[in-house]
Amino acid sequence: MDTIHVIDGSDSDGAPQSVVVLVRWKFLDESETATTVIRPNADGLYAIGGYEWTWYQVEDGPMETARRDADRARARVLNEGVRLAGEILRELVPDATVAGVLITDGHPRLISVANHSEIVRRDDDTDEGPVRLRADRGADTALLKALQYGTSPEALQSGGWNVLQNEQGLEAYEITFPPAVPQK
Repeated sequence: MDTIHVIDGSDSDGAPQSVVVLVRWKFLDESETATTVIRPNADGLYAIGGYEWTWYQVEDGPMETARRDADRARARVLNEGVRLAGEILRELVPDATVAGVLITDGHPRLISVANHSEIVRRDDDTDEGPVRLRADRGADTALLKALQYGTSPEALQSGGWNVLQNEQGLEAYEITFPPAVPQK
């Protein structure tokens, strides 16, 4: 496989200078060398798109495709964690649609549960009421498993976690549960 090497350096005066080297397999009947130093043209550009080389734009290459596939898989896992947490919380609050989640050191903690726009329960509420979030029957665990696949703000937002603005600078998110599947 032909390879191109870009070697950064400087000239004798210390000015930055690069050397571009093409290393290729040569045919047995060729007398020329297998290494070619490629010089820039008058505009300082290198003609590296010719010869027998296969090339592509980075945006269309295999690394970009793999990154996109990994991002999609991460979003699916984060969405699945939200779906599972929603199922668990609906056992406690049948009409729950959203929850507030605080992430501390990579660990999620439910801070509120709401049905549409009305908050049903907050973490700082007393033990009275429809939901005691500290006994959420595993919703935190479902979210923790999902967070093993990405906790960066970009990953969370791609998985449907919406940032909650707060003055404390805390990592707080709102997660929206998909509609409940009717029981047969």
